[in-house]
Amino acid sequence: MAENVVKDPTSEELEKLISESLSSLHVGEIVTGKIARVEGNSVLIDLGWKSEGVLSITEFNEPEAIKVGDDVIVFVESLENREGLPVISKKKADFQMAWDTIKRKLETEESCPALVRKKVKGGLQVEVFGLDAFLPGSQVDIRSVTDFDAYIGKEIEVKIIKVNWNKRNIVVSRRMLLEEELARLHKEALDRLNVDEVVEGIVKNIVDFGAFIDLGGLDALLHISDISWKKIVHPAEVLKVGEKIKVKVLTKNEETGRVTVGLKQLTPHPWDNVDKRYSIGSRVKGTVTSFTDYGAFVELEKGIEGLIHISEMSWTRTVSHPAQILQIGHEVETIVLSMDKDNRRISLGLKQTTPDPWSMIDERYHIGQRLEGTVTSLKNFGAFVEIQEGIEGLVRNVDLSWTKRIKHPREILKKGERVETIILDVDKESRRITLGLKQTQEDPFYSWSKEHKEGAHVLGKIIDMPSSGVVVALTEEIEGFVPQQQLRKRKIKQIKDHYRLGEELQLIIRRIDLKGRRVILSERDYYKKTEAKERRHAESIQAPKGFSLKDHLADALSTLEEAAESTEETKQTTKAAEKPKKKEPETTLKEAAKDKSETTTEEKVEAKAEGKEKEEEKPKKRATTRKKKVTTEAKADAEAKVDGEAKADGEAEADGEAEAEPKKTTRKKTAKKEEPHAESKADGETKADGEAKAEPDVDAEAKKAEKKPKKRTRKKKEETGGK
Repeated sequence: MAENVVKDPTSEELEKLISESLSSLHVGEIVTGKIARVEGNSVLIDLGWKSEGVLSITEFNEPEAIKVGDDVIVFVESLENREGLPVISKKKADFQMAWDTIKRKLETEESCPALVRKKVKGGLQVEVFGLDAFLPGSQVDIRSVTDFDAYIGKEIEVKIIKVNWNKRNIVVSRRMLLEEELARLHKEALDRLNVDEVVEGIVKNIVDFGAFIDLGGLDALLHISDISWKKIVHPAEVLKVGEKIKVKVLTKNEETGRVTVGLKQLTPHPWDNVDKRYSIGSRVKGTVTSFTDYGAFVELEKGIEGLIHISEMSWTRTVSHPAQILQIGHEVETIVLSMDKDNRRISLGLKQTTPDPWSMIDERYHIGQRLEGTVTSLKNFGAFVEIQEGIEGLVRNVDLSWTKRIKHPREILKKGERVETIILDVDKESRRITLGLKQTQEDPFYSWSKEHKEGAHVLGKIIDMPSSGVVVALTEEIEGFVPQQQLRKRKIKQIKDHYRLGEELQLIIRRIDLKGRRVILSERDYYKKTEAKERRHAESIQAPKGFSLKDHLADALSTLEEAAESTEETKQTTKAAEKPKKKEPETTLKEAAKDKSETTTEEKVEAKAEGKEKEEEKPKKRATTRKKKVTTEAKADAEAKVDGEAKADGEAEADGEAEAEPKKTTRKKTAKKEEPHAESKADGETKADGEAKAEPDVDAEAKKAEKKPKKRTRKKKEETGGK
């Protein structure tokens, strides 16, 4: 029997058998494998290859749903890695398979389903065709969304708006689909609507200026002015969100797609035939609905309101705001004053429902009448006094007091106080009565002006010091004003630095202004009069008539000068006797000078005696004495000339003495000239020096005058030479 012999396969046959048993794999292709097993975080995939591929469990969207034997589509990235295993990716396979579909949806702008997986930063993570995509929070809905958790696990329709292949990012939007849907519904609804058509809608939203009504895919505006014929402050007074109402289409704009509707247009206009229901002059009742600065609105019926202006609220009171008389919600009776049907306005009057108290005012009150009243109000300009119910008079600040400067009536009056006044003026047309409070008493200024005249002396106490002068109190009620020019201290910058409050001043009345009620005073005039009075008194106690104090002083000075001259003459005589006689010519010159000096001295004594006698007889004769003084001066000049000639001859000592003597004489004469009422001075140096110490000014003048005698000496010399 023959035996079957099995031959071993060759290496080529073996390779062929292995290649036929293994599936072929290529890099970059998508293949299907089976889940072989799960080991930890790795899932082993049987690809029919010599080794199994490994996937991370994170590549599965639902790790808990992984089952062994399930098919899995993967992308082959590499046939072998360092460990000899193929490198595969499920996400890349899913992305590549879905990419064509996503690309088509992006180009055609079609919607696609998406499953919301979880909430992420800035929005939601959704799954689109098995791939992760990002849905921004601003694209979730048309309105802002605050609760993203409500969308997790829900399937929504989205539109792919952006894809980045390199970063593998997909961005989708739900808002764009909703807006497109709304636009479609809005167009369909707009096409269905017709102007003046009555439609049904739902109040969707209420705002300050109106409400938005949903007409089935179209939001129409119901303005606040079209909600009711009567005036409303806010739409919430009539409407509620979610309420179904019927409205009338007022306008429709095909270009902008805007529609406006009205609610009040469904009822008749209340102003139709209003002139028949409310005739001018008729009495009507209504409810106060609102206030304004200029009046109050009164509702006569639903949709019809009239205005009561503040000037039509009271005959007598000055109304600044309607709340002073009326209250919101109160029913009032008014008179129809006017009607403007075109502008839908009715003017009402409240005061017209009562008689006008001013119609007979001139018969009840007259100027000068005394009456009592109650202070009702105090204003900056005066006080209002009620003299009868509904009639008030004004007492101005200037009519409150004769003497005080009233800045506000509360300084002397209180609200509710009873006062006696006098009527100063009655103006029926302007409805004004002017009253006076101070006129009930005698004017103290008038009484004071009778007792004091201009030029009289008064005492004043400083109570105020404005920049222009000083205000003084003459009495408790009378004030006076001293201008700065009339102050004793005139040239001052600040009056407060030289005067003080409460200081008493001696004043003279310069002017009393009865019309202006002012007293002008002067401190300067008072001291002028006082000084003049003192001068007159001093003159009255002076020397006998014909002699002045100046004359007596001149006489005393003359006596002193005579004594000094006698002393000086004695000294000069002694010196001359002691000098040695060297030459006859010199002795002759000295004797001549001495004779001249004695002659001059005798003439001086005679001149003094004559001057004194004349002064005792009459002061006017002093002029003759002065002439004699001038003659004496001429003689002194002659002596100076003789002394100068002696000096020229060569006698130094005699020249010095002779020259000193005329110079002293000249100085004396000059000093006498500066003081016209004094007598001639002596020639000695002793008295001249004493006068220089006592009166420096006289000595200075004497020094200046030394040059003048020298000039006269030269002139005399020329005259002598000529002779």
